Amino acid sequence: MKSISFLLILLIVTFSFGQDIKEVNSKVIEATVFKDRAMITREAAVNLAKGIHTIIFTNITSDLRDESIRVSGTGPGELKILEVQIERKFTSDIQEDSKKAINEKINGLKDLLQQANDQITILQSKKNFVEALKAESVKNENQKLLSSTSSIKTWTEMLNFVDSNLSKIYTDLRKQSAIKQDIEQQIRTLTLTLNQAGDLKRKDYKNIRVIVECSQAGLVNLRPSYVVENASWYPMYDARVSSESKKIEISYFGMIQQSTGEDWDNIKLTFSTAEPMAMRSLPELDRWYVDLVPLPIQDVESKKEASSGYPIDYKSNYGLPSGKGAISGYITDENTGDPLPGAKALLVGTALGSLSDMDGKFYITNVPQGRYSLEISYIGYQSVKIHLKVIEKQTANLTVGLNAEALEAEAIVVMAQVAPSSQKRKEVDRLMEKPKYSEVRAKELSTVFELPTKNSIP
Repeated sequence: MKSISFLLILLIVTFSFGQDIKEVNSKVIEATVFKDRAMITREAAVNLAKGIHTIIFTNITSDLRDESIRVSGTGPGELKILEVQIERKFTSDIQEDSKKAINEKINGLKDLLQQANDQITILQSKKNFVEALKAESVKNENQKLLSSTSSIKTWTEMLNFVDSNLSKIYTDLRKQSAIKQDIEQQIRTLTLTLNQAGDLKRKDYKNIRVIVECSQAGLVNLRPSYVVENASWYPMYDARVSSESKKIEISYFGMIQQSTGEDWDNIKLTFSTAEPMAMRSLPELDRWYVDLVPLPIQDVESKKEASSGYPIDYKSNYGLPSGKGAISGYITDENTGDPLPGAKALLVGTALGSLSDMDGKFYITNVPQGRYSLEISYIGYQSVKIHLKVIEKQTANLTVGLNAEALEAEAIVVMAQVAPSSQKRKEVDRLMEKPKYSEVRAKELSTVFELPTKNSIP
């Protein structure tokens, strides 16, 4: 009996841990706007206990590009992002129960409208009766007046009776007519709302599901960032000419527009002239065969030399999405070992690639698992193609050395005539003067304009 009780307690505890799912409401805090898209950053704070939790960011725009999602976070202790998933959801502005409630209200108003119509009919009948009675009484009194049998008192009583009854009837008719108009207006409004609800199509949105592991309990701040379409900016220039000072004052500013469905309210805004994706060629799809085979530690061949190879070191990277891996490495000069900044690393047949930084390092992330040809190229050096395998949730690290290309120059024959002896020595010295050089500083092609204050873009 004790063992059974212990088993039940264990099952209950396991079930409760498995159900630790929290939905959070996040807010857009930052947006970097490019020429044809924007990078959005959201933030949410949630209190979490020690252990593994699932956090769901709800009602994210459906324009979110799934491959661009990144999540970072801070907490009281070590915080690990174990997995990030994207869920597509559908909703309607008015649910079925809301439609049912509107129909019930319309039916109730129709009953009240019928009661108002009945009251108006009754009052109309009373009015017709009193008016007929009035006409008949006047006729009778006229006959009595001719026969001198009518009196002033009789006339007064008749007029008072007719006036009091007609006055009350007309007042009640006005009240019932106003009630009828108000009910009819309510019915029209509810009917229009119901018809619009029937014409609305389902709206879709996305949820970001983040699985995190906390080493300590406390307040955790999570920041998902992602790329969305339907956002852009373009520069505007204003030139003012002063006839007095004979100067031209040119000022520039950026015009931004967005229809992402996101609420950009009081956020940090940045404009960028960079191109987030320069390579737009569609990838070539390869066949995938599902089989159980052992994963090789190294799987690389080089087309530079048949006998040479590049060792690859695979390291676990649990921050990558499911089914994705990464490639990282250094590109150097084969002879000197110096880094080659700006070298291009491209996965052949895909739009995935990277440029090396000042240290010669490159990094390609979110690569679907499979076999690829990695092409390394640099101006003035021989290109190299390396065949490697991308493994799920692992980063392939390698160092690639490039050899400089040998350039053959054609022979050039220089013919010259000796200057006449009459030419002055200083003239020859002037012609042989060394050129003077001046320092030129290069600017980066991409520019970022960060606004000093927070802004709202509807």
